[in-house]
Amino acid sequence: MSESYSNNDTWDKIKKDPWFIGEVNEPDEEMCLYCVENAWNTLKLIKKPSKEVIKKALASKGWAIQYVKNPNEEQQLLAINSDWDAMQYIKNPTEKVMIEAVKLNWKAIKYIDSPSIEVEKLAVKQNAEAILYLNNVTEEKKEIFISENINSAKYVQYENIRDIIIKKVGYENVNKDFIIDFLKLNSLNLNKIKLIHEYGSKKAKMYLIDFKLSM
Repeated sequence: MSESYSNNDTWDKIKKDPWFIGEVNEPDEEMCLYCVENAWNTLKLIKKPSKEVIKKALASKGWAIQYVKNPNEEQQLLAINSDWDAMQYIKNPTEKVMIEAVKLNWKAIKYIDSPSIEVEKLAVKQNAEAILYLNNVTEEKKEIFISENINSAKYVQYENIRDIIIKKVGYENVNKDFIIDFLKLNSLNLNKIKLIHEYGSKKAKMYLIDFKLSM
């Protein structure tokens, strides 16, 4: 702490303005905790924050991760659970962090430079629009994405899409959302009802009937 201020004077000034922490040479932990709780970005003014101070800052605002040097996985997870878009400030996220971020909000994919296929698949499954943020969407990936979310057909061209759909609707435990989304997708030039009647499993046909009755 600066010799110019007593402990009480310092506290008074910090309580009036948490940014005053930048003027304190050796603030104690309680001061640091108070500051980051009331103004998360004061973390950048604290030269050697303790783990608890960092934790408090990240709990206040995930964006505080940008002021943490080489954040570990626990800190990364805390940041994105506070604010999913804190992902933009994490340079080397672990696989677990990427998956958690995309689970929280599929838009987190746009902040991930090199997502694994599992992370990409998870994002696309939640919203096919995630494809727009992916690089190098290969033919193999297109097949995976369409199989996960038929709405992917709005964003990619794939010649064998009919074969994928036939295979998918034939599954005994086909997902209801896939069938409904398939029936609602106007961009596909297919006789959807005929296709399900010919190739669909019992569940697929049941979902088709439910859909028609709901119209």
